[in-house]
Amino acid sequence: MVTRLLDISLRQRMLVVIFAIMLGIGGLYSFRTLPIDAFPDVTSVLVQVVTKAPGLSPAEVERLVTYPIELQLTGVPALMEMRSLTKVGLSLVGHQPRAPARARASDRSKRTAPSWHRTDARAEQHGVG
Repeated sequence: MVTRLLDISLRQRMLVVIFAIMLGIGGLYSFRTLPIDAFPDVTSVLVQVVTKAPGLSPAEVERLVTYPIELQLTGVPALMEMRSLTKVGLSLVGHQPRAPARARASDRSKRTAPSWHRTDARAEQHGVG
C-alpha cells in the first residue's frame, strides 16, 4: 500500500506539488480566519453592588445601606466570599460565587429585587432611595 503510494507520488510529481500548495493555502486561510483566544480569561467572577449615599457618614452608610445589602446577598446560592467597603457617601459590596454556579448566581442577583427595598425618609432627604 505504502509502496504503491510512493510510486504514484514519484510518477505524478506535479500533482503532488499542486496538492501541497493547495494544502498550504488552505492552512494559511484557516490560520488567518479562525478566531483563537490565545489568552483565555481565567479571572473569577465578582459581582459588585455600588451604592451612592451622598451626605451620609460612613457609620450611617454602613447601617442604612451596606448592612441591608449584605443581608440580602447572604441568601444568594453558591456564595463563596463577600467583601464590603464603606466610605463617606459610598457603599461597595462584592460577592464571589463558586465556580459551577457562577452564571446562575450572578444572573439571579441581578434579576431579583431585594425585599428591603423601600424609601427611607432620611435617604430621601439626601437623594438616595
